[in-house]
Amino acid sequence: MSGGLGADTLVGGDGSDSYTVDNAGDVVTETNAASTGGIDTVYSSLNAYTLTANVENGQLLSSGAANMTGNSLNNLLYAGAGDNVLDGGLGVDTVSYLYAASAVTVSLAVAGSQNTLGSGSDTLIGIEKLNGSNYNDTLTGNAGANDLNGSGGADTMAGGNGSDYYYVDNASDVVTETNAASTGGIDTVFSYLNAYTLTANVENGRTLSAGAANMTGNSLDNLLYAGAGDNVLDGGLGVDTVSYLYAASAVTVSLAAAGSQNTLGSGSDTLIGIENLTGSNYNDTLTGDAGANILLGGSGFDTLTGGGGNNIFDFNALSEMGTLSGATDVITDFVSGQDKIDLSTLDANTATVANNAFSSFIDNTASFTAAGQLMFLDGVLYGNTNNDSSAEFAIQLTGVTTLAISDIIL
Repeated sequence: MSGGLGADTLVGGDGSDSYTVDNAGDVVTETNAASTGGIDTVYSSLNAYTLTANVENGQLLSSGAANMTGNSLNNLLYAGAGDNVLDGGLGVDTVSYLYAASAVTVSLAVAGSQNTLGSGSDTLIGIEKLNGSNYNDTLTGNAGANDLNGSGGADTMAGGNGSDYYYVDNASDVVTETNAASTGGIDTVFSYLNAYTLTANVENGRTLSAGAANMTGNSLDNLLYAGAGDNVLDGGLGVDTVSYLYAASAVTVSLAAAGSQNTLGSGSDTLIGIENLTGSNYNDTLTGDAGANILLGGSGFDTLTGGGGNNIFDFNALSEMGTLSGATDVITDFVSGQDKIDLSTLDANTATVANNAFSSFIDNTASFTAAGQLMFLDGVLYGNTNNDSSAEFAIQLTGVTTLAISDIIL
């Protein structure tokens, strides 16, 4: 909507609306705060503009000095050609240089005006994320958690401290994480390339390509997310994990398989130097190898086989676990005194604010009397997380007749 000359009132309603504002008296009204209100954008020709309530995005059209201020939403602000002050306000906000005339150099760590080289001298306030131009940009984060996306071109991205996300879509993109300490956060690269190797001090990687694509880790303990296509996932050094969290359907994956294996739900993958597996949101079958593995089924009713070695079967949420026969996770080869069941991230008492640990193993002839109790009966581990007499979760242990409290990480 464009009111033309005059002081206009523009009301978009539902949907993703675009407003053109060229008069300081123009008023933009978006009354719908729900998702049905769409993603709305104001194109401003003014020297200064503040996004009104329920408007997400703004773009400066002025070629001269102009400012834009966000609101309490997660705003996306597009820089103009001139000198800009871009203030995200509240929320997790992004500045984009998509329309820059040439490459930009921008740092979120700079207080005050900075010469971007390709898009005037800008001041960034309350900005957490940066999107580059179509050229070879240099983007730098700050001490917080940042998203850096170079967009087109061969870009250099340096996140600094904090847990940073990098988006790589050019084989010449460079990701630099100089902080090897814990203050450097847990960093993740999202790669659209056919092949990508994590650079130093970057922990996690996810391939976003729908086709065949490979991801290689570094010397850290990496978490590699499989893509939709056929992947070669090489952990490199360290104790590494492959996750099928984003699989379209249930997966069947074995760490003991050499070469390509059809996962059924996420292409045919080759796993190299991988010690741990995380499943999808469906009913997965995960198998370890002869080493020490951690198997986490995730949502769905999963079948977990550790193989040889001292294995950990990890359960992170009650939503991942069933309570009825045939609707539970199954561990096929648990060895008491060797393997462990990790319940440490489960809240054993949901009635309190704290995350409580399980406290006791009760006799299998008794009934639950309190939250935090565990019971092993007829090859099934039951747990109570409230004060009733019924179990909130069950894990079936095939062929196991006895289980000790020492077999469980509380």
